Amino acid sequence: MPSLRRRYVPIGSFVIATEPLSEEQAATVLPRKRMAFDSRNFLHYFRLTRDLRLLFGGRAAFTDPTVGTIRRAAEILQSRHADGLSLLWAGSRTDYAWGGNVAFTRDQLPHTGRLDDAYYAGGCCGHRVAMATYLGGLIARRHGG
Repeated sequence: MPSLRRRYVPIGSFVIATEPLSEEQAATVLPRKRMAFDSRNFLHYFRLTRDLRLLFGGRAAFTDPTVGTIRRAAEILQSRHADGLSLLWAGSRTDYAWGGNVAFTRDQLPHTGRLDDAYYAGGCCGHRVAMATYLGGLIARRHGG
């Protein structure tokens, strides 16, 4: 919707997936196989998949996702040596890389509202999935009731 374009800023979010890790590597990376993230403003997040690939993502570039920017973002995510994060995959090959946009707001808080006869919720900035689900439920109840 054109009126929402002023309220949300599309920001690229990118993810890589390694080749399957050995059981030993996986146990070293995430012994309890839980999701993990750092506490940066534009955070990194990672988890193991069922086949023991390390899924690692974050904001590696502030551009629209295209084949070229996804390739460059994958290189950036792979090169997190300065942060010590590359120790997580210890030289494992990256098998997959992809990206897409998340909606940011200037205050980095989710926004909800109504435009004409439509309700909206957005601006979760890529790290507030639980809040987006909750807001969607509230809007559905309000719209249905």
